Amino acid sequence: MGDEYPIKRRFPRFAVLGKVEGKIVASYEATLVDLSLGGALVEHSSMVRPGSTSQLMLPYGKGEIRIPCRVVRSHLSRRETHGPASLVVYQTGLEFLNPSPDILAALEELLAASRQGGGAPGPTTVTLLVEEPPFPLA
Repeated sequence: MGDEYPIKRRFPRFAVLGKVEGKIVASYEATLVDLSLGGALVEHSSMVRPGSTSQLMLPYGKGEIRIPCRVVRSHLSRRETHGPASLVVYQTGLEFLNPSPDILAALEELLAASRQGGGAPGPTTVTLLVEEPPFPLA
């Protein structure tokens, strides 16, 4: 390669000796399909790995609640075409992991409001934070 492609890094890089473990946390905007006290079904545009731990961030009042969960399943649900662009939609099933009494109370309130038609019109947008299992880096 020679001097054709000079290195333009601000800081030098060094090889890592030994094994280092790491994880990836990805954030997905999703649409809430259904909700229960034990879990939820969401739709989004990326596949996630079943078994991954995650957090579901649900709008609640003027803020949000974060619910620890595990990805039970994730599969391609459908393909949508919008003009020249096409989009894939995945459905992901989530199991809530030991929700606190406060989270359960908030979920019961959200479910009661939904049954009475007191929810916001249109789809509910949520955030899904997915932590992929550790993988070796070196």
